[in-house]
Amino acid sequence: MSHTKLTLAISTLTSRLDAALTVFDKLTPCDSVEMLILVQGGASEAENGTDSGTVRIEYLDTLGLSHSRNAALEISKGDFVWFLDDDVAIDNQDLNWLLRQLGNHSAVHIGQIKCSDCDNLYKDYSRNREGKVGALRTSSIEIIAPRQKIQDAGIKFNTQIGLGTAFPSGEENLFLLDALASGLIFQHLNRPIISHPCLLEERKPGNSWKNQALVRSKGIIARHVGGITGITLAIWWGARASYYNRSPIGMLWVLSSLVHGPSIANGMRDNKR
Repeated sequence: MSHTKLTLAISTLTSRLDAALTVFDKLTPCDSVEMLILVQGGASEAENGTDSGTVRIEYLDTLGLSHSRNAALEISKGDFVWFLDDDVAIDNQDLNWLLRQLGNHSAVHIGQIKCSDCDNLYKDYSRNREGKVGALRTSSIEIIAPRQKIQDAGIKFNTQIGLGTAFPSGEENLFLLDALASGLIFQHLNRPIISHPCLLEERKPGNSWKNQALVRSKGIIARHVGGITGITLAIWWGARASYYNRSPIGMLWVLSSLVHGPSIANGMRDNKR
């Protein structure tokens, strides 16, 4: 009987299903890799477990990226789960290289991203990516999680943060912070393994720091970091938001969610009560 080492788990919406299927078009099917698409809010439109050739499609009755990531951990077959979006690109060479690296079933593997719309890396990988602050520099599509180890530790994505909520970013950061707190090992691969549109204009600081929802997400992240580091991050992020908004409102956005945002006990900590 074949053994599934890795699940490629794409989170998408019904309107983006065709785009999600396209991600797998260039990959050669193999027994060690499961191709899984999780369609948010589509349970009423089709039956679960739809098989589109070599691709398994599961329709969820929930909306929100964190719900979808949690479903991937629950229903996937692979020893590892790679959390993917529906606008990424993966080739056989990078996938085969990655499979050869997945020897330690206790480690969270962290890859790198290259741009699909220009000849650059997605971010500055010369910066330290270790520890709590390093976890904040990691994107979800860089994470290959050891499924059983994550489940044994009771770690889940916080469903009150991430796309589809009032706090649309940072769910992967909270997830990694919980993994660190549980003593999981992080293995940095130090090589690009996936492509994603860089959208350089959209990602300019002047845009993201003016987005109230994104800035308020920072307060939730700072609270999860905790201690002096968390307070320092909240002040730093608030100062940056205030600078780009030319108003103290940016600081208020961060501090209000730091103090009054939703509970961060939705994931791992909730399971341990």
